[in-house]
Amino acid sequence: MTLPPGPARDPAAPHPSVDHYVDLAQSIGAQLTPRCAGPEIQLNQIQLTRPVTDAGFYSALPDFSVLCVSGPDAVAFLHSQVTNDLAVLADQSAQLNGYCTPKGRLLATAITWRLADSIRLLVPSPEAMSLASRLRKYVMRAKVSIALEEQVAVIGIAQSGGDVLAELGMHSPSPMRASVSGDRAAVGLEPVLVEGRKLARQLLLLRGTELSEVWKTLGQFLSPASTSDWRWLEVLSGQPRIVGGAVEQFVPQMINLERVDGVNFKKGCYPGQEVVARSQYLGKLKRRMFLATTPGAECLPGSDVFATGQTEPVGQVVLGAPVPQHNGPLPNTTQVVLFEASREIVDENLDQAGLHLEGPGGRVLSGLALPYAL
Repeated sequence: MTLPPGPARDPAAPHPSVDHYVDLAQSIGAQLTPRCAGPEIQLNQIQLTRPVTDAGFYSALPDFSVLCVSGPDAVAFLHSQVTNDLAVLADQSAQLNGYCTPKGRLLATAITWRLADSIRLLVPSPEAMSLASRLRKYVMRAKVSIALEEQVAVIGIAQSGGDVLAELGMHSPSPMRASVSGDRAAVGLEPVLVEGRKLARQLLLLRGTELSEVWKTLGQFLSPASTSDWRWLEVLSGQPRIVGGAVEQFVPQMINLERVDGVNFKKGCYPGQEVVARSQYLGKLKRRMFLATTPGAECLPGSDVFATGQTEPVGQVVLGAPVPQHNGPLPNTTQVVLFEASREIVDENLDQAGLHLEGPGGRVLSGLALPYAL
């Protein structure tokens, strides 16, 4: 993928340009709205005509941005900054990564893939500018360039069968692999099981100027859906995203990052590595991330979790998403939530409706099974 970086932007800007997403929203009669996890395209009721689990769906993802780290020293430089082992990452392969403070607290999580001598990182849009600026401070004499690819748009594709990317003349990558076709790239993610049906997931990256055209093409095969519908699958996958109030709150293992292959404990040093290693090897991990549902409105990252009868928080929300309309037995006002808390407190309270949001008597968290063991 040879997309050039976009023009330089004011580093104080809250998130990258979303001009092409604005154009898409206007062309399909949708709304582009700011949310805690980043900008979202919300489709209206008329457009949500089919359950997203029938054949699958696709969503525009303005809440994600792409950073490109390129140059002869790109792999070595980024390897010294993140939690996973980039030295063993093959061309057109992908992995999850975390980026920590020196105290081991996560500043960001990223889906990372390698294309020749460059590394791409898919990061939350609200954190993209600050992450790029922070990485540049550590470049020193390394032959590396860090650019925000503002001309790139991202579409999430979830499908229960078929190969919609083939309709675009592309190869559909397997999980944690990437494929390239001209100026387009696709990255495969782990599938998610929904209502007994496995949904394969891919990220499609393309020029922003092509977004509206490709959106129409995909609509011949899949249902269009809101940005939050993609985040619903993300939450169900148990894959953490650090954004908003969750920034600098968690050591990687507290949000199961090593359980989704986002941490390598045998690699060399990186910011916070000693703290992460101690958390892993000095006794049983006492805090973890769990999956639950709750009624009501949006669950903001960083929101407190309480146990019945306790006035002090026992955990925090990592990421939440509304359950899509027309899907399953859950009402439209149901949210799925990833939250972090003490394993002991969760074991004692979750099954007895003893964990709450917004206070010790707030809305109840009801447990769901994660797709992996803790």
